[in-house]
Amino acid sequence: MNAFQPTRFPQNILGKILLYFMLMATFMVSSQTTFTESAASYNLNISGNKDGGHAWSDFNGDGLLDVLVLENTGGKSYLMQQGPIGTFTNVQATLAPGMLNDPAERQAVWGDLNSDGRPDFMIGSHGNSSSNVALQIFLQNNSGTFGDGIGGTAPITVGRSGYTINITL
Repeated sequence: MNAFQPTRFPQNILGKILLYFMLMATFMVSSQTTFTESAASYNLNISGNKDGGHAWSDFNGDGLLDVLVLENTGGKSYLMQQGPIGTFTNVQATLAPGMLNDPAERQAVWGDLNSDGRPDFMIGSHGNSSSNVALQIFLQNNSGTFGDGIGGTAPITVGRSGYTINITL
């Protein structure tokens, strides 16, 4: 009786090599091999070293994503609001003037921290000395500015002095 014997594909080394080159050629044709820097066209070409974090949210409810950009070494962070034509404007000075000039780490997060229906954000800072806070918490005020959530512009901070955690409300 002749039983059906499935054959393996490919059975020889030449077939394996041919299959390898066919797969590589397919991958090379379908993959992107270049990167085009286009931050300037969106007004996101922020000067300086940007090794900090970033977090996206529609904080003003206009249906467009805005971005919080942190800078780890220079002590400046940016709250970039997206306009209707897709470009961004730094609104940090008017909407979050209480953002400290401490170097920000790579942690940034948006969320409704006080359950008022508006996005709030937190920034993780170095917190490596008594002069730097470890965490900045910005609650959105009724006016759309960010600070303590009751109209002030200073954030709620968690600091560190040695091994002691200090919370300032």
